[in-house]
Amino acid sequence: MQEQPLLDMFGVMSVCNRAQFEHVRRSKRSVCKARAQAKVSMEQLHAAQISKRFTVLLVTVLGVFEFHVMFLIVLIQAYFL
Repeated sequence: MQEQPLLDMFGVMSVCNRAQFEHVRRSKRSVCKARAQAKVSMEQLHAAQISKRFTVLLVTVLGVFEFHVMFLIVLIQAYFL
């Protein structure tokens, strides 16, 4: 007689554990799907806005200054894209 409640408890525990693990898997899948969709949309957004280009001609003697100017150009392009 005492084994019946114990078996019922094990049955309920196994159902609860199974539901918990299934829920975790579903949530992980949905997060992965959301990240994949966000990545695709960002790639499409960047592909659509490539038409904006900047050409800057600068002649200097100091290579360090040219590097900083090129870095600023990249930042400006990233801001406007």
